[in-house]
Amino acid sequence: MMDGLIISSHEVVTSTSDLVFEAAKAGAPHGTAITASVQTKGRGRHGRSWHSPEGNFYISVLLRPERPRADWPSLSLMSGLALYAAVVEWRDAKDLGLKWPNDLLYQGGKTAGILLEAQDDVVVLGCGVNLNAPPDQVEGWAPSALNQSQDLPAITKDGLMAGFDQEITRCYNLWSASGFAGLKSEWLNAAAHYQARLVIDQGHATPLEGVFSDLTDDGRLCLRDDNGVDHVLSAGDVMRARLA
Repeated sequence: MMDGLIISSHEVVTSTSDLVFEAAKAGAPHGTAITASVQTKGRGRHGRSWHSPEGNFYISVLLRPERPRADWPSLSLMSGLALYAAVVEWRDAKDLGLKWPNDLLYQGGKTAGILLEAQDDVVVLGCGVNLNAPPDQVEGWAPSALNQSQDLPAITKDGLMAGFDQEITRCYNLWSASGFAGLKSEWLNAAAHYQARLVIDQGHATPLEGVFSDLTDDGRLCLRDDNGVDHVLSAGDVMRARLA
């Protein structure tokens, strides 16, 4: 279980996740979190870089899960849901959506991503959120920023931190008690492309195309093809998911 994050802040780091892994090796407790103003070597899934200029929100969280290791991949969906729940307090739900497995969309653009990394008995959840400065280019999806509209109140880093602290604690404790199954309904309600037609690139074969029909209780994507066959896909096997 989690009682809330234990947060320390830095100005410039290589990666907040690098620092959390170092803290884990030194015996840091579950819930240790590190934020930074700038990352010089921020990273995303499959070795992609994460553009990390000043003005945005970067955090990594140390988790020491007690659930079986087979359940750990769904922590990326859990943390995406926590971020969504924090941001929806500031932005209209119709402008937000969770893109499976680990991205937050705002007004159709990618505004945040989650990176899950495991070593030995710990998991580090890295999260980057575009508050004010979206990158010029994002491979595979147009970028957006939560403060891109001057007609809406700006979301501050402190404000987002407070909301994320509350929601990651809530979502993690639900996950700890019942796995992703306890969060599945809430995640699907926040999903950007539920029941939409997707193309799934697995990087080594002809892309799969079909309808996002469901999630399994452990967070895998169910894609129903034109023959009515359901393909169950794990996040680690998917290079990219996009609208057909």
